[in-house]
Amino acid sequence: MPFELLYGYCHCFGRTTYRHGLAASEAEARRWVENGRKGDRRPVPSGSDPVWTCPVTGCPGHVQRPWFSYRPVPGGEDPTP
Repeated sequence: MPFELLYGYCHCFGRTTYRHGLAASEAEARRWVENGRKGDRRPVPSGSDPVWTCPVTGCPGHVQRPWFSYRPVPGGEDPTP
């Protein structure tokens, strides 16, 4: 069963979630999450993410660590349209 790899940020505007890709197994997905949490890895959010559009000077959302997670793909198919 494939697993969808996710990351995102918590902002003053709310929470964003981005899809990184797919892992073939839960063990692979778990390793991806662990590697993201222990390193200084910061995926770059899209230009429309609140980290880029918040007008507040000094907003803590501008500099933050992303969260990493995964979830099973329902039916085992790629959820990308």
